[in-house]
Amino acid sequence: MIEPMKKVAVLMSAATREQSLEDLRRLGVVHLHQPPSLSPPAPLPPAGEGSEHLPLEEKLQLLRDALALVPAGSVGLLPATGPQAAEGLALASELLNLHHDLSRGASELAALRRQRDEQAVLGRFDPQDVLALREVGVFVRLYAGSRRDWKTYSGHPGVERIAARGSTVYLAHVSRDEQDRLPLREVAAPALGLDELEARIAASERALAETQDRIEKRVAQAPLLRASQLHFLNARRLAWARAALGGDERIACLRGFCPTARLAELNRRAAESGWGLVVTEPGDDDPTPTLLRNSRFTALFQPVMDFLRVLPGYREFDASGLFLIFFTLFFAMILGDAGYGLLLLATTFVASRCFPAIPRRTLPLFYLLAAATVIWGAMSGLWFGVPQLAELPGLRGLVVPALNAFVTDNEATLIWLCLTLGAVHLTLAHLWVAWRHRSLQSLADLGWMLVVWAAYVAAIWVLVGDGRLSVAIMLAVGGLLGVVLFGEQTGGNFARGIGRGVLNLPLNLLTAISSFSDMVSYLRLFAIGLASKEVAVAFNRLALEVGFGDGVAALSAVLLVLLGHTVNLLLGALGVVVHGLRLNLLEFSRHLNVTWSGIPYEPFRLLAASDLDPGVTRRSHFDP
Repeated sequence: MIEPMKKVAVLMSAATREQSLEDLRRLGVVHLHQPPSLSPPAPLPPAGEGSEHLPLEEKLQLLRDALALVPAGSVGLLPATGPQAAEGLALASELLNLHHDLSRGASELAALRRQRDEQAVLGRFDPQDVLALREVGVFVRLYAGSRRDWKTYSGHPGVERIAARGSTVYLAHVSRDEQDRLPLREVAAPALGLDELEARIAASERALAETQDRIEKRVAQAPLLRASQLHFLNARRLAWARAALGGDERIACLRGFCPTARLAELNRRAAESGWGLVVTEPGDDDPTPTLLRNSRFTALFQPVMDFLRVLPGYREFDASGLFLIFFTLFFAMILGDAGYGLLLLATTFVASRCFPAIPRRTLPLFYLLAAATVIWGAMSGLWFGVPQLAELPGLRGLVVPALNAFVTDNEATLIWLCLTLGAVHLTLAHLWVAWRHRSLQSLADLGWMLVVWAAYVAAIWVLVGDGRLSVAIMLAVGGLLGVVLFGEQTGGNFARGIGRGVLNLPLNLLTAISSFSDMVSYLRLFAIGLASKEVAVAFNRLALEVGFGDGVAALSAVLLVLLGHTVNLLLGALGVVVHGLRLNLLEFSRHLNVTWSGIPYEPFRLLAASDLDPGVTRRSHFDP
């Protein structure tokens, strides 16, 4: 459920506002009203809170860049104090400089190695000797040509072959005439000899090793970086709170929102600290934050909401419970195969034992989805796309004949089932909205429900050939009549409400047409499930055609089956993400009038170590 909020204004003495802000921060219940942007022109923290020369945002960016270079498992946390924050900032700067030196040194080393490899074909000599010979009138020039060129100039005075690489032959031409040149591609004499290059490469390798060693020693101090980051994040929040303060030279005022359940805590602290406290109901135009309080059941779906970063508005609906029920059904129908469900079940179990870093709260959801897939797959007789497995003793009795995936005549039944599921899904949305209104507008919501069932009957008539189109037309007309009569009844004159409803009729007709589109969207459950089954069957058939006559054929067949089912499983998972979530977050949410415009509840508080963990999200909900 969405936690009720109160709009609060905390009045405090301007002389003690710093201490009052600190007390409010430690209490951690007030979400600031219209907080500044993420990069406010906030003053620098007091002395001792870090470098005196960097703005607060630049300090945080410096720390983020440094932490990005640190392996994920090597970052702990130390207590965040002012001196340690300053040390962490210096460490971040040094670590970034060392990393820059390492990157630059690696580039220089790679260039030296390329130069050595290119120059090695010319042989080992000192380029200074070539310059010395030039001073005494002996000119040495290097050329690259083909093997035919070598045959042409092999008898030419002063021409010597140095080496050959592929079809290219390298020649040296020695002459006392500076103008004596060969009509070949001249190779510039290197600036450094191989000995000098190899010495420089060795020195560069030693320097890189030393730099890497220094980086590893700094990485061992990574907890100091995290401590510094936490310190400056809290400093930034304090700067935001200072910027949000209103009032005059005597009274300071901080406005925000507080959960109704925690208002008593704020009242007690206000009485203890001598603050004034004004509590009102949030207005429709107020940016009221959303705080979700999950039950143990709805908390199962919260990891999906956090992953998608969606949050209902304060005055919208928390449909997490319905989402969980229908998403589980959609997941099972899209993946569709009991064998895949068993694989997911086993993978979840092994991952929970072998990878402690996996968030524990995601595991129950995966167990639920895997179990639902096994049940649906067993009912439809799908076990890795092999129909014979469903005939085994113990599995045969689990198959529901009307859902058997290998009976072609059942396709109409599955289409009917998907459309019925969609109609029920959307009907629940309109019933919920009608219950929220509990006024004449509720009759308009019931009218939209009739439009949904009109779309259902029309879809059954078009796709299955059952039902009557006249019934769909009657339901649509009746539903739209209810929308016209009651959709704009906001408490004023009834006739004027009808007039507004008539004016909105063209838009409502388009909405009614989109209801048919929304209904047909639920066919994706049937289509993707059917595609998944056919892919599994096709790969099984290919494996049988390869055969198991000898070792090579058997190995090829097994690899083909493994590859095919792996691809099919990944495509099924992608289908769940794209289509299973879409039906909840788009079609259903549109009928529920949920726009996902929620503002996360982020109280003014001291951040803790868990807030720096990207795998933990507690800003917008409470878990049991």
